[in-house]
Amino acid sequence: MSTGLLKHSLVYSIAKLFILVAGLISFPVLIKNLSPEEYGTIGLFTITLSLFVALGKLGIQHSIFRFRDNYTQPVFISNLLKLIVVGPVCITLGLITASSMIFYFFDVSFLPFNLLLAIIITSFFDQIKGLIVNFFISIERSALVSKINILNKIITLVLTLFSILFISATAKSFIYALLLAQLITLLMVIVLAYKNKIFNGLSFLNVNKDIYRPMLMFGLPLLGLEVVNIIHTFTDRYLIKYYMEDRFLGFYAAYYNMSNIISELLIGGVALAIVPSYMKLWNGEGRMKTEELLNQTLGFLLFISPILVASLYVISKELFTLMATEEYAKFNYLLPLLTIGTLLSAAMPIYSAGLKLKQASLLMLYCVICSAFINVILNMIFIPKFGLVAAAATTIISYGFIVCSFLYFGSSTLTLTINTKILIRSCAYSFLFVWLASFINTESNITLLALKVFIGCLYFFIMIFFFEKNITSFIMQRLFKRNNQQKSS
Repeated sequence: MSTGLLKHSLVYSIAKLFILVAGLISFPVLIKNLSPEEYGTIGLFTITLSLFVALGKLGIQHSIFRFRDNYTQPVFISNLLKLIVVGPVCITLGLITASSMIFYFFDVSFLPFNLLLAIIITSFFDQIKGLIVNFFISIERSALVSKINILNKIITLVLTLFSILFISATAKSFIYALLLAQLITLLMVIVLAYKNKIFNGLSFLNVNKDIYRPMLMFGLPLLGLEVVNIIHTFTDRYLIKYYMEDRFLGFYAAYYNMSNIISELLIGGVALAIVPSYMKLWNGEGRMKTEELLNQTLGFLLFISPILVASLYVISKELFTLMATEEYAKFNYLLPLLTIGTLLSAAMPIYSAGLKLKQASLLMLYCVICSAFINVILNMIFIPKFGLVAAAATTIISYGFIVCSFLYFGSSTLTLTINTKILIRSCAYSFLFVWLASFINTESNITLLALKVFIGCLYFFIMIFFFEKNITSFIMQRLFKRNNQQKSS
């Protein structure tokens, strides 16, 4: 892994760590103050919000990474603002109009119109904020992006928890608090963009269809990738609500949210930093160096993923007994299963590198459409028979299909190698830890959780130190280099 990528990944990971801690603070508060039905409803609302955000962006965020280096900043920003008018503004107006007509002609009793309107407006704020933040990511302003994400999390956490604890413990109260939080964050991001001179040289004279049209056409098919990721979550939760009792939706949403938090912490920083890094390498040094960077990163993911899944399998029951209730802890088997799926999803920027570099966005769209079809069909067949386990397993299968498709069709541009030796060693360490953990036992839930975490950290440290010389030497080189830099300065 290159020094630049490592630096940006660490910055993003530190921010992810803060966000994880904030999520861990809010998680038990929401779980213990909301009924499983209300918690599940919040999950459905946030998924709907994510869908609206994705639709409004029109895949433009992918074009930011692909085309930014092709033009000067004033020209690029001028054309980007043109696309913002085409995307977020028009889509938001269209959603409001369509919603008004639906509520006028049909009786929609399960969702009040004012609440749907709040979700649409919240999504508009999030779309604009997200596109500006993506531009900061593309110019590798990792520290600034991390500050924005941390402040956004603080504002959202304070307002949503205040609304739940002191106003009303309902999904409606949560959505209105989220609307206010996104508005405050958007205004903050616009001010930061202005102070960082992002809008300098902005002119409508720079707007050219030969510039913004390729950006739009590149991004539109990639919108399918985002939509299918949402469908993976959107479909199974609605089918759970349809086939099962509402409380099961709350249980599933809780474990999905926790697995997503953990996956984003582990590889979210790498995933954010990798795209501008491999784009720069591809444009500057060619295929060989780009493949080297991506294969090193993929090797890291192959090593760490089985360890994470095994660790969560060992501690999931104690973790949810402590953070939620025993009612939730009965479904602890969902956490490692769902984490496999969310890890595959979070690493998608790596698997899709070959197709993105050759601008095969339509091919990517076909792959994710097939995956969405598989996801829906399997959920409809197996959720009625096997319940929540089927939903979790289907998530793994559908994401696995996307990964295999992207690697296969992108191999003509980049060859990403699955290092089976690293994967086998990691799985061996993980299975051995699961076996050893079965002998750890004590009556206190907190003590048992602490013991498992301590022994797990010690065990994997020993395995890596004695048997993974490449990883150990890499870490020592980085530490040694940093100490020398500090002494010289």
